Amino acid sequence: MKILIDHQAFSMQKYGGISRIFAELIKGFEDKKLEINTPFFYTENEYYRTLFPTKLKNTWIDKIHFPQKSKVLQKLLPIINNLYTIFFSNKKQNVYFPTYYNPYLIDKITSAKKVLFVYDMIHELYPEMFKVGDTTSANKLSMMEMADIILPISHNTQKDIIRLYPHLANKKFEVVHLSHSIIKEENLKIKNTLPKEYILFVGSRNKYKNFDTLLDAFAILNSKKYSLICVGGGSFSQDEIEKMRKFEVVDRIIQMNLFDIDLYTIYKNASVFIFPSLYEGFGIPVLEAMYSSCPVILGKYSSFPEIAEEAGIYCDVTDSKELAKTIDMVLTNDDFRLKKIEEGLAQVEKFSWQKSIDNTAIVLSQL
Repeated sequence: MKILIDHQAFSMQKYGGISRIFAELIKGFEDKKLEINTPFFYTENEYYRTLFPTKLKNTWIDKIHFPQKSKVLQKLLPIINNLYTIFFSNKKQNVYFPTYYNPYLIDKITSAKKVLFVYDMIHELYPEMFKVGDTTSANKLSMMEMADIILPISHNTQKDIIRLYPHLANKKFEVVHLSHSIIKEENLKIKNTLPKEYILFVGSRNKYKNFDTLLDAFAILNSKKYSLICVGGGSFSQDEIEKMRKFEVVDRIIQMNLFDIDLYTIYKNASVFIFPSLYEGFGIPVLEAMYSSCPVILGKYSSFPEIAEEAGIYCDVTDSKELAKTIDMVLTNDDFRLKKIEEGLAQVEKFSWQKSIDNTAIVLSQL
């Protein structure tokens, strides 16, 4: 079977959940002897760079390098990759597997079956949180309508698709749960730089991630014993810094950028991980924390109960007072905290990339 996996996620992300999914799938498909074609002109995605470039056709990532790309070049590269994929894609592919929702290729590979991952319905549920003119929702709908099979990454995502677009209810769906890629190895150099006790937040701080409520809760907690570490998401904005100063917590909130290999260290040594997001299609950080023996506080909605089940610590994460109260309870109740750590370690065993790969391969073989 010949499968075309395009560049989109790898062009958009240096690191990130979507490109991680396809990096794991490509590695797994190699073992199943599926022929993968991934045409690229250029990508800086670190997951892709760990694959097997000699086995992947038409890949230039090790032939050229743009260490300091201009903003113009950053905007041009996805377009160049589109043209490169169109030119080099084998028109005799059995399956076209786009990694995101740009329909640039969909009408050019008419004979191939189309398989589409749907990661979430955030743009549809929270359109006010995205820029005016964002075409993600329209492109996603177009791609879902043309797909031979849709692969939501949770049952909750499938329910949201059908609720928002009832005319898709007769489409073929197959839920494919994801996993995590945490390596259970501590980096002592990083560990020695961490505060003795800290609360952890990981990822972007976009509006639907609800970081503002966590900031309010941390101020309400008012415990100088604990710091708040924010991993990823870029430097704090001026508005965030002003709010921290107003609450007099600016000296106890730290922003860090880490490599994936160091995530185990930061989760393992945290007192609790807070995932206050209003919506996630799956929520890989939940599994990362549980695997690293870190209890997780999150909301009981979206895909969270499906992924965390009874191992999650649930509260209304939109209520800063309730969130602060729940954090305090976890920090001060050692027996409860240890119980949730044990439940988390058991829960995370239900997920693996091998299961994701096997389930996806079964879908492809049916096509």
